Amino acid sequence: MTPGPRISKDPEVRREEFIDAAESLFEEKGYDETSVSDIVNKVGVAQGTFYHYFISKEMVLEAFVDRLVIEILVKMNAIVNDPGKDAVEKMVLITRTSMTFTMGRERMTDLIHEDRYAPLHHKLERRILPPIIELITRIIEQGNGEGLFDIPYSREAAIAVMGISQQFGEGKFDGKTRRKVDQDELVRMVEIVERILGMRRGLFMECYKEMMV
Repeated sequence: MTPGPRISKDPEVRREEFIDAAESLFEEKGYDETSVSDIVNKVGVAQGTFYHYFISKEMVLEAFVDRLVIEILVKMNAIVNDPGKDAVEKMVLITRTSMTFTMGRERMTDLIHEDRYAPLHHKLERRILPPIIELITRIIEQGNGEGLFDIPYSREAAIAVMGISQQFGEGKFDGKTRRKVDQDELVRMVEIVERILGMRRGLFMECYKEMMV
């Protein structure tokens, strides 16, 4: 029986399969314990196919970070461009997105924060922080127009809010000693953000609780 023609997948689809497989294995087994052969076997292709797309396992990790940036920004842009939500609702959703995009990716997140991958972590920050600051700036401008915020320096306020959020996350990505969210610390952080934005005290938390119901 003559074999049928070989079916080739779209290169971008195949590339995504490798990233998906690597992410799953890195999370399940750990990065160091995962080999290129493991990734290839999970995808179900010949080893040479992998090297058509990536020169090393490290390059797959970089591709994962690139995809993560796009994923986060797509979600955040959708929130900011939603005409049906006010500025406080958008700020809550932006905050939730930034805090939850690593759920199920704890080992990957820890890995990116390791000292040996500092350049990769810095790359992530360089690519994601400027557009997020611009999105928060737009939310603050909307809030000023709605009378929910009262801060004349929208971009500077966005930088301050982003800085507080980053600092709050410090220390939570340290592997076995991953620090859990301190609820009292979270409440204090929210109050500081409200003061920066000139909001009515408690409004941010009220909206957050309503949206969590």
